[in-house]
Amino acid sequence: MRILTLNTWHNNGPWLQRRDALMQGIVRYAPDILLFQELFDAGWSKELQARLGYPHLVLTECAHSGLVVLSKLPPHGDQLYRMNTKSPFENYWRYALWAELSDRVHRVKIFNTHLSWELEDCATREAQVRELLSFIGNHLKRSEDAFTIVAGDFNSTPDSAAMTWFLGQSALIDTYGTLHPGAAGFTWNSRNLFAQNHGPVLPDRRIDYILADASLAKNLKRCEIVFDTPDALGMFASDHFGVLAEFDE
Repeated sequence: MRILTLNTWHNNGPWLQRRDALMQGIVRYAPDILLFQELFDAGWSKELQARLGYPHLVLTECAHSGLVVLSKLPPHGDQLYRMNTKSPFENYWRYALWAELSDRVHRVKIFNTHLSWELEDCATREAQVRELLSFIGNHLKRSEDAFTIVAGDFNSTPDSAAMTWFLGQSALIDTYGTLHPGAAGFTWNSRNLFAQNHGPVLPDRRIDYILADASLAKNLKRCEIVFDTPDALGMFASDHFGVLAEFDE
């Protein structure tokens, strides 16, 4: 089972060319489950689903969340949670999207999220991960036999207070950090011209994650930073790099 997460940067920059680079990469990486952030247009979500051939799309009525799941596994329920913690630097809300996906082989509870982004907004992110943990806990109480994946753009480095607390309390495993201890693994990286030209300038950081429960993490085969090179035309798919994790059956 392969899972990929990517902040798509909505329709910023040369979207049509970026979309082509995005689709080429997805075909190459061949994930079973795709988690997108900042994909605010339902039409684009459905177009990507059709063009990439994914049979299932989890797309809530609230386009403001930007959270989308494409899956080869059929969904058996979903819920969008609007966080109560709103950043003083943002005029919009943050969300977490839950979906249960299963077939005869796999059953997985997916949580896709995107936390507040300002560098100085650490307190907001710390409050948001507390809300996220509560939301996750409410769904895990309903069944304990499914694997759990939490992924997305946390806008927090591995050593931040938000990530340290969340990993400690949730007992989830940082898939990239586990297989690449000490590696930078920057997903916001100034090698990417879209990140380089961002205003304000932000430092290179690893802020995108795929986190897995221990029972699934023991089957972790590989985890890579993806979409970290441009396509043949020199186009990056997004201003973020993505993360791909693969688990053995």
